[in-house]
Amino acid sequence: MNKDNYEDMKSNSEKDNGFGGKNDDSFDDTVFSEEETTDGSADENSESSEKKRWSEFEARQNARRTARKRKKIRFIVIILAIIVTVALVGTAAYIDKKGYANVNTIVVTGNSYYDTVTIIEASKAVTDVGLISLNTGKLANNLKRLPYIKSVKITKRFPHTLKIHVEEREAKYAVYAGGCFFLLDKDLAILAKTNDPANLVIIEGFLPEDPQVGKTFVADDEINFKQSMELLKALTEKGLSVYKISYRNSMTRLYITKNIVCQGKYENLIKYVDAINEILYSLQTQGVERATIYIGNNEYISFSPKIE
Repeated sequence: MNKDNYEDMKSNSEKDNGFGGKNDDSFDDTVFSEEETTDGSADENSESSEKKRWSEFEARQNARRTARKRKKIRFIVIILAIIVTVALVGTAAYIDKKGYANVNTIVVTGNSYYDTVTIIEASKAVTDVGLISLNTGKLANNLKRLPYIKSVKITKRFPHTLKIHVEEREAKYAVYAGGCFFLLDKDLAILAKTNDPANLVIIEGFLPEDPQVGKTFVADDEINFKQSMELLKALTEKGLSVYKISYRNSMTRLYITKNIVCQGKYENLIKYVDAINEILYSLQTQGVERATIYIGNNEYISFSPKIE
């Protein structure tokens, strides 16, 4: 290799660092610039991630502190409630034991069928017992065994009074079956079994399935019994009073009085209630005291002075 070739190679070596013809200074500047950019971005991401983790940590800590605080408050409230309850029970027991709040007066209101003595005896309420510890629920249950009692409310009036308020059932119907009458209220509760219908609306033609006082009346022919009750209701809404309703052989007989009868099938009677009302008014104005009115299909209505 001659001197000229050597110098050329040296010159090329200085100009070319072996990485695309750039010299050492240029290569170093490029590398430094990329590393600087990468390191800065990584630092920012790391700092953001650290802040997020710290925020989540603080949130969890706050949640734990809040939960512990609530649990502590609940515990304190429970303890206070127990203390107050024990104190009240102890105080009540002491007052009852000393007789400071004994019952000396029993007041009964709302009764008409039962007298006051019967109500008190049935409830098993007595005087000279502690008013505070008295079980009013038990007294009320005792009274509800009476068939005419619909509801009971018992209150304590300190220091010495027990008040019993009752709501009584009222007999409205007398179902004749088996040679006697079953007295029913508007809800069809059986109030009594008697031989006296007591001027109530008499219902005939049905037998009770379970004729026990205090239970609801269930007829052996429930469909026609229900229709008879609906018919009575419709007549009452029109201002018509009925002495007796009798069901027999698919026919219903309405005794407006003992001697004025309206007869027909249920579907016709319920359909022509207004017409029945007008006919009865006409008979009354004419002074007719005995009559049988037949209500048929297609507004067919006939009249007979006989009572069948």
